[in-house]
Amino acid sequence: GSEDGADLETAVRALLASPHVERIEQLSGDRGGVCARLWCRAAHSSCRSEQRQVTMKRTTLAECAVSLLDLINTKHGAKAECVVAAEAARAAEATEAGPSAPANAFAAMAA
Repeated sequence: GSEDGADLETAVRALLASPHVERIEQLSGDRGGVCARLWCRAAHSSCRSEQRQVTMKRTTLAECAVSLLDLINTKHGAKAECVVAAEAARAAEATEAGPSAPANAFAAMAA
C-alpha cells in the first residue's frame, strides 16, 4: 500500500545516508529484497555488498531496508578499516564524477 511506499522511501533515504552505502538496488526474484553496494569494499574484498530478502518476519521492502541498515551499521559501522576505506572511496568518486541520485530510480520502482 501507499503506507509501505512512504516507509520504504524513508528507509531508502536512511540507507543512502549511511557513509558505507554507495548505492542500493531492489532484488528481483520470488522473494525480492534490498541490496546495498558498499563504499568500504576495499577493506574486505570478499564482501562487496550486503542484502536482505523478504522473509516470514520481514514482509515488506521497507522492513528489508531497515534490517539492512542495522546489518551494515553492526558489521561495518564500528570497524575503523571500513570507515577509512569508505571515506577514501567516496573522496575518489567525488573527484571523478558529480553527484547522482540512485534513490529516485529505487523510489520509482517501489511506487
